[in-house]
Amino acid sequence: MTAAPALCLNSSFLGVFAHAGFVTGLEEAGVTPSRLSGASAGAVVAALRAHGKSGREIFDLMLASNLRGLFFEAGALPRAAATP
Repeated sequence: MTAAPALCLNSSFLGVFAHAGFVTGLEEAGVTPSRLSGASAGAVVAALRAHGKSGREIFDLMLASNLRGLFFEAGALPRAAATP
């Protein structure tokens, strides 16, 4: 018997978009994880997926103007610009 795969998503600034794309790819390949977990941005995507949202729905939800401010970290862009 083959065990169903589990999916663990990491944390990352703007990671929700990468994770949503990865979930979409899994859906297109017909892969359905038996367990979901995540940290930070990954936890948001894992929770939405566990709630039944598709990868595309998660991506669109994160672009919604009423939620956009929840995931904005003002210091992230200046830190990224200062990194060599």
